[in-house]
Amino acid sequence: MNRTGLFNLSWERYLNLLFLLLTVGFLSSGVVTFIAANWDYLSDLAKIYGLQTLFVFSVIIGGYFFMRESRQLSAEKLKLVSVAFFFCTAVLIGATLALVGQTYQTGANAWELFAIWSVCQIPWLLLLPNVASALLLIVTANLAVYLLQIDNYDYVAVYGVFLNGVGLVFSEVFTRRLHDERWRILPKILLGFVIIHLFGIRFMVDDAMFYSALGWFSVLNFLIVSVPSAALFYFYKQYRFDFTNLIASALGIIVAFSMLLFSHINSADAVFSRGLLIFVLTILAMKYLYKLYQARYPQQTKMPWALSVLFIFAILIGMVTAIIWAAFILDISDPLFAVLALAIAMLLTALGLHRAYPQASNEMSLVVGICFLMGYGLLGGYLWFDHLESESSETTQAFVPLLFSCVVGAFYFVRKEVWLQTLTVVSILSMWHLSYVEEISSGALPLPYLSMLCCICVFVGQFLWMIKHQQSEAVTPLAWGLLFFSIGSWMYSASQTFFPWIHHFSEVADELPSIDTFSDFFSVITYGIFSRATLTFSWWVPFFVCLTPFCVYWVISFFFKSALAEKWFIAIVFMLFTIGFVAQPSILFFVALWLIAYVSASRSLFFIALLALITNLALYYYMLFIPLLYKSFLLLCFGALFSFVLFFLHRKSKVTTQSAVDFSGVSKRKPLIALLIALLMLSLLNYKVWQFENVLATGKPIVLKIAPVDPRSLMQGDYMSLNYVILQDIAAQLNDEPDQLNDEQTSEEDTWQTTSKPQPKRVYALIHQNEQGVATLCRVEKSKPTDFTDCEPNLYLPINNTGWSPALPSQEYFFAEGKGQYYAQAEYAEYRFKDGILLLARLLDQDLKPL
Repeated sequence: MNRTGLFNLSWERYLNLLFLLLTVGFLSSGVVTFIAANWDYLSDLAKIYGLQTLFVFSVIIGGYFFMRESRQLSAEKLKLVSVAFFFCTAVLIGATLALVGQTYQTGANAWELFAIWSVCQIPWLLLLPNVASALLLIVTANLAVYLLQIDNYDYVAVYGVFLNGVGLVFSEVFTRRLHDERWRILPKILLGFVIIHLFGIRFMVDDAMFYSALGWFSVLNFLIVSVPSAALFYFYKQYRFDFTNLIASALGIIVAFSMLLFSHINSADAVFSRGLLIFVLTILAMKYLYKLYQARYPQQTKMPWALSVLFIFAILIGMVTAIIWAAFILDISDPLFAVLALAIAMLLTALGLHRAYPQASNEMSLVVGICFLMGYGLLGGYLWFDHLESESSETTQAFVPLLFSCVVGAFYFVRKEVWLQTLTVVSILSMWHLSYVEEISSGALPLPYLSMLCCICVFVGQFLWMIKHQQSEAVTPLAWGLLFFSIGSWMYSASQTFFPWIHHFSEVADELPSIDTFSDFFSVITYGIFSRATLTFSWWVPFFVCLTPFCVYWVISFFFKSALAEKWFIAIVFMLFTIGFVAQPSILFFVALWLIAYVSASRSLFFIALLALITNLALYYYMLFIPLLYKSFLLLCFGALFSFVLFFLHRKSKVTTQSAVDFSGVSKRKPLIALLIALLMLSLLNYKVWQFENVLATGKPIVLKIAPVDPRSLMQGDYMSLNYVILQDIAAQLNDEPDQLNDEQTSEEDTWQTTSKPQPKRVYALIHQNEQGVATLCRVEKSKPTDFTDCEPNLYLPINNTGWSPALPSQEYFFAEGKGQYYAQAEYAEYRFKDGILLLARLLDQDLKPL
């Protein structure tokens, strides 16, 4: 079988793309994880300069491949290998900044790290515009905005709207240069961020919002969201048709209008009437958008997936409104009976509409589908809550989802719309998940992994059927339904693992296990999966999921011509991949989906798997059951292995040369500019390194009493978050600063105006020191101190006053992974101060001895 598939690539070229993405993803994740591990075997400067060397190497190799690809490809073609290296360069910039912050305990806020990282990415994006680098910039910039908001800075949402709005304009103007003209990924993501930040904007004029009875504040917030959303809707309808952005803009208007309507309610009647109004408006918006889509793409008969966002919103609003109508308006005494009656009514209504409008292509199919899905939801809710109220047993536990599956499964064959059948499958599987949620959480019933395994089997079976006959449309909804449920159940399991945040992110990581042999290392990185094998159903199902990349590749390779040695080589790599990541079946599942995406010719499946894999690698970083250090070794080893496969495939399938010029005919301007930018960045960074080293070596010591906890940083690893007694004294003095009023003269309004008086963002704490160097508060000043009367001369603490309480610039002490218990005995922290710079130097025990 010789044909081009996804992205018009041959099978070998697609494998090139797949292993390139795996190489970039695993190497980038491995570098970040290795830095976070803070391995104390290497000195601080060795780690800093080693990472800088890797950074320069990436720039040089990226420049080399840019010249090579410029010789082989026309100017407008995407130079994929060059993009990969420059993307790694952008990641290494952030890793280097994080390492410097980790090493010198600079105390830079997390938002500052991401903001500086974002600025440093801009030159590389200008040199080699591409979607991947632009997406990284968007993510880091919005993370900076989000973290800035956590620090309680004013007007953060306005900054977010401005930054993403500017990005949206540039993404539209330079769509072709960014190689995003086909899928338009960047405008979709940026518009989503713009609308999200619009909802974050809040305007307050004195205390009027507390005393206004007219609700003008709600109207203002509605206009803040709806006017820009309407303008964006008009632009994407008239000038640059983008159906996803039309839906996002419409959803922004509808949600803002909903918030306006529900801002002032005083009765169940009002809730019902306004809920019904929103439901009707959502249905009308869906019909209007569907007409626009059909007018633009008359050859398309299926409902676009993007419309499902409004679809789900309409279903939720409709179900809530119907329940309120039955429970309060009809005054039915038994709420469960009301839900059952509504479920039956909705399903009967759906059947009636189906008889009136049997054609799947009719726009009324949207209304019919909503009625069916609302009926499913209400029926599932009735069965679930009725099961909770009755005596639970194994029989009833299985009977509830079985009954629901039989009823809803019968409706699966009534309508032929793929989206409706897909959501029907998701509804049935979700009911089984709800019924056995405790068994799933404990691992006794691996339903998420079972659905993943079934999903792969159905997709592969569909491919084999397509080879022999034609693609079976009856199988497609089942495959997509299993996929969406698998992703949803995996996300639910991940949320159970990582939330609540306080518990999982504040616990002290275990000490590193002792590794004496390769067997010990293998047991750690696989989490003892093989040594703890029980050979039960709950063990075999996840293990079979792990085998899916190997099995899928082996099946697909039979239908494409390639050398037997190549097949075995790649198959062995996938088998090693299975063994190495056997503790993370979801990573292997999403890689298998990448292989299936090629034979399915599904771009949607490709990008869903890509996004899910990126998310999974990010969550893998926070999984404490495998130490960061060994996890980084695993990621880096497989990144290197994937790069070797990539090199092998790249050498085997040469790119057809478009222009017969050698390196002398290719401009070296961009590679040289990239190298100069890299050297400039490193010069500035190394100046700060020298400055920090000087402060630590010659700065004056300041010792503070501490009370530690131990969370995990977003990029930098394990650290001890420190709090100080002196900060409580500073907070007390700042709170006592406003003019005091007599109790008799103090009104509620005066109290609000007094306590809401803005405080300076930066204050300076002058100190006393005892004979041991332990500092206590002398006084607080709002400007940089010059008068040190009655205080320690030429010593002060710069205090950030932007959050809920005052904080020092550096209150996090980073340490090697597994050292949490050792540093938990710290009683004091020693800072070094020089020329206005305060750095956390080391921790001290109760006898003021260094740890």
